[in-house]
Amino acid sequence: MRERLIIASLVPLLIAIGLWGQYQISAERLTERFGQSLYEVIILFAMGGEWTLALEDVPIAIEFARFAAPMVAIASLLLLFAVRTRTTLANFLVRFSKNHVVVVGLSENSWQFLRTCESGSSIVVFEVSGDNPFIERARNLGFPVLTGDLPDERLFQRLNLQRASNLIAFSANDGANIELTVKARNWIREYGGQRPHLRMHVHLNEIGLASQLEDYPKFFADFSLIEISFFSVYDLSARLLLRDYPPEIFADVAGQERVHLCIYGFSQLAVKLIIEAAQVCHYANGGRLRLTVFDTDADNRALRMRSAYPNLIKICDLCAIELPAFGPHVFNGEFSRELPSITQHILCLESDEENLNFALMLRRTLLAQRSTNAPILVRMQQSSGLAQLLESNTGEPEVPDGLYPFGMLDQILSADNILTSQLDQLAHTIHDMYLNAAPGGDPRAHQALQGWEELPQWERKQNLLKADHWPIRLRAVRLADVPGDVGSVELTPEEAEVHAMMEHNRYVSNKLFDGWTHGDVRLEEAKVNPFLVHWRDLPPQQREKEISEALAIPGQFASRASRSARRIYVLGASGHRLNKLDVDSPILRQRIIDALDAIAARNPGYQFVVLSPLAEGADRLVAQLAMDKLNAALNVPLPLPYELYTSDFTSADSMAEFRQMIGHASLYFELPMRFGNIRELAAHKSETRNEARNRQYALAGAYIVQRSDCLLAVYDGKNETSTGGTGQVIRWYKEGIDDPDYLYRPEYFIAPRHDPIVIVDSNTGDDAV
Repeated sequence: MRERLIIASLVPLLIAIGLWGQYQISAERLTERFGQSLYEVIILFAMGGEWTLALEDVPIAIEFARFAAPMVAIASLLLLFAVRTRTTLANFLVRFSKNHVVVVGLSENSWQFLRTCESGSSIVVFEVSGDNPFIERARNLGFPVLTGDLPDERLFQRLNLQRASNLIAFSANDGANIELTVKARNWIREYGGQRPHLRMHVHLNEIGLASQLEDYPKFFADFSLIEISFFSVYDLSARLLLRDYPPEIFADVAGQERVHLCIYGFSQLAVKLIIEAAQVCHYANGGRLRLTVFDTDADNRALRMRSAYPNLIKICDLCAIELPAFGPHVFNGEFSRELPSITQHILCLESDEENLNFALMLRRTLLAQRSTNAPILVRMQQSSGLAQLLESNTGEPEVPDGLYPFGMLDQILSADNILTSQLDQLAHTIHDMYLNAAPGGDPRAHQALQGWEELPQWERKQNLLKADHWPIRLRAVRLADVPGDVGSVELTPEEAEVHAMMEHNRYVSNKLFDGWTHGDVRLEEAKVNPFLVHWRDLPPQQREKEISEALAIPGQFASRASRSARRIYVLGASGHRLNKLDVDSPILRQRIIDALDAIAARNPGYQFVVLSPLAEGADRLVAQLAMDKLNAALNVPLPLPYELYTSDFTSADSMAEFRQMIGHASLYFELPMRFGNIRELAAHKSETRNEARNRQYALAGAYIVQRSDCLLAVYDGKNETSTGGTGQVIRWYKEGIDDPDYLYRPEYFIAPRHDPIVIVDSNTGDDAV
């Protein structure tokens, strides 16, 4: 590509140089016989320079053009020949590929996928239309592209499908993707000789069709030959939204006993999000998921969804509310009554412009209320589009205004998300553990009692859902999922029971969703299972079995799937502001570093998280040093909405520092406005006190106290009594909190350790040395 651009720019440059030479020979000749002059210059590219022999004095421009033009022409021919040769050779070598990925269909979606694959990866592309503009782009990335009719036997041989590891059906038409799947399956069935287990990933826009095919045994008749899974932009967006913005974290911050997702727009994305959340959102408190959907045609769409998924109401509470249109009037009536309990707002309207417009209106409405500033998740098409107004790149300065974009195609359509290799490894390990725990079982009574490659697709999916739930279970017991085998964590009996209970709840809900019922004896074909009961009603022997599995999983995942669980140590930061602190003092910095080193020495092997609101002074200093010295992740609980919080900063440099630091945060969130709306919290600032504002700062201190394993406070030791001050935070940590306005119940996560407080003396004068 670069070579073509160079040559394309050299040709007009040489023509211009030749015409300049013509002007030097005779200005009148160039102007009166321009066509003839231009022709004489152009034929230099074909070595037609005989006309220059008649010149008595050849200008240097003509000499240069006479020499360079043929060279450029030859280079162009060689490049054209090389490109065609390279394409032909690459297409021929496909026949000898092994364990490669076949991508069928070039479109915006598959192009986004190819961009995430490393150049030189073992990927082969097929496209029906030879005029598709993405062909050249794919080849420029280094991937061979074959063209022709819809794949048949000869093309499957050219693609060397019998030795491929994955096939991705990326055509825009669902019917074409299903036809390809059937043809590939039939061809694999008839192909003789040894072949690997082929995994097919089929893109379907119609999520209802995917659900129907998953329940159609004939479609999966050859699951021992081909492992078929469906995906779409909708289900990837839903899955990644729940992964990147964990609902239980925001519910915990809001102090809510139940996760309540409010969805705007009953689109296909909303339908997929509802199903995904109902299957995955099972937490330590056992609370039933609540979903509210606002739409202009909510009644009809809810009816269609309940018809397609009749068992959904068994596992979650779904309410659909019809609106005449989306606009400011939405925020009255039923909406205003729902607001206090909502833990996340999710916008799934048709276009980026609609989503952005409604998000900004919603944000203004939330700030005008008390305790309703839940995060707003906004579906966007591309990171380079309107999403740039909502979020910057990781590590870049950030404006934490409560708006979070999700669903951008260039992020969700990645190789990791579509091929799901890591998730498959976890699911495979889970299934092998199950087989080892039930040796000699009869697969006729229970189809799960057979090897992975013989396993029916619906049983594979159960293992995948269980693997997808793994990070949620880890968070509940304050563990983190990290890549590699860094040693297994031994769960305590309490942690193992929490794990087992959460997994049991998820398992029961998914079985109920799939139409299973409770009965005394397991009947596979009738979908009857004796263990579809509440955790407390399980027979003791079954409870012990599930707890034993929970104890074994971390070690198995570490050794077999290279995913390890590490304990998290949360360090809360508190301390004085700039008026009582010299943040540039080397004495103070060294004291904090010594305290961090001591904490790290007492907790080897832990993954550290520093919890800091990043107020000016000690909050930022401790957070930065913890990130530098402990490689700690940064979580930021904001005591006030961004619009108000930054008004407390003393300078533009301080604002820039805040935005830079929060851009490196793993997570940030606004605490609920329990003590006032934006008008009440903003009122004062020239006044002596704003008690509501101070209580919001106290709320941030209370949250840090109750969610930290250890509090590191930078404090001068003076007995201050101000609301939200460092003295109050220290007293709360030492003595506990008895004010219900500041309490956070441990609904979703087990309680932290609450190690002894670490106080760093903030006095750095001569008498303190």
